[in-house]
Amino acid sequence: MSFRSATPKTGDFLEVRSSGGWVPLSYVERSESLYLLASGNNARWCSHILRSGTAEMRKGGSISWCRAFLETDRSLRDSIIEEFRSKYGTVDFNHWFEKPGRLIRLQLAQNASMARQDNYFSWLESEFDSVSVEYDRHITGNSINMLLRERSLWLMGQTFHRGSSLLEIGCGSGMETIPMLREGHDIVALDISSSMLDIVRNKAKQEGLSSSLTTVKMRAGELHRLLETYSPGTFDGCYSTYGALNCEPTLKPIPETLHSLIGRDGKFVAGIFNKFCLAECLGYALSFRPGRALRRLRNPIKEGNSRFCVDVYSYTLATFSDLFACYFSPARVLGVPVLMPPSDLDSYVSKISGRFKLLNSLDLWFAGKWPFYGLGDHFLISMSRRNAAEPAIA
Repeated sequence: MSFRSATPKTGDFLEVRSSGGWVPLSYVERSESLYLLASGNNARWCSHILRSGTAEMRKGGSISWCRAFLETDRSLRDSIIEEFRSKYGTVDFNHWFEKPGRLIRLQLAQNASMARQDNYFSWLESEFDSVSVEYDRHITGNSINMLLRERSLWLMGQTFHRGSSLLEIGCGSGMETIPMLREGHDIVALDISSSMLDIVRNKAKQEGLSSSLTTVKMRAGELHRLLETYSPGTFDGCYSTYGALNCEPTLKPIPETLHSLIGRDGKFVAGIFNKFCLAECLGYALSFRPGRALRRLRNPIKEGNSRFCVDVYSYTLATFSDLFACYFSPARVLGVPVLMPPSDLDSYVSKISGRFKLLNSLDLWFAGKWPFYGLGDHFLISMSRRNAAEPAIA
């Protein structure tokens, strides 16, 4: 089946059912697909259909079911956007799409059951593919995001001996991978996004570090698959910071697998999105938005409430430590940041820019002290491998 071709006209719309009802949308048709363009990055209809991979569409009075995909090809995206501009005119296009967001491709399905798919991890992969080119700019353009990386690299420098064989779970664009390669480590880097892995490999090649890097397309929850390639005790340590572990619906299988992959006396460093953030609670409470202050208490925290482009799962320090307690014992914990606002509270971040160095030093002093290490935006924890799986010592 295909969508019937029609000469594009201004005012030519279709509707997609979202959580709030039917949403009228402009569209472009090409071959067997329809393309929808979101205005900005916070459109709820967009997240609604991408999360399920399914769209119920109404066009010309008839309702159809479609499969929905996030289009990540940059050249195709640019081409389709120009078709939107041509179809609806520059004035209307600029009014509706001042900041073009995600491009959604719809493919017609015979019925609702054929449209439905197990889409969560496909959606996760496509979201990270789509932001990969801009990811470094997202990190380097925000002082708090840079602070997170500086703290994690500092802790890893304290934890891993130079020249270690390390496993990285969720390497992203290599903001930590490349500095760790420069320190002489051999790294096997995992990520769910092929585009992110391409970027990491290109960075390593440009710096002459490719011989020390192996990349594997794999999400954190698939870690057991590494045991098909690497023997037990292959790695001196592992790290996973600010993302990959918080994207998994469950972490229960991971500690045992890590225990197998890491050798005797090995270390594990994790950077985890915290369930309780003191600065965020105070910031939203003072701005009379208590609902936002408590948003982390629900799991998963849905995209749009999580401040990330995907759903995330938050953990308290106690809960996360308990998950690993039979296989790893905690050695050091830091809250990151503790006193300064999270990266998404832009207005507060800009206000502290002139005193950032002083506040950073003060924040670091509190970061490792009780109870502040458990009240940061994230917490960083270094853990030592137990030499045998055993009950945690009370």
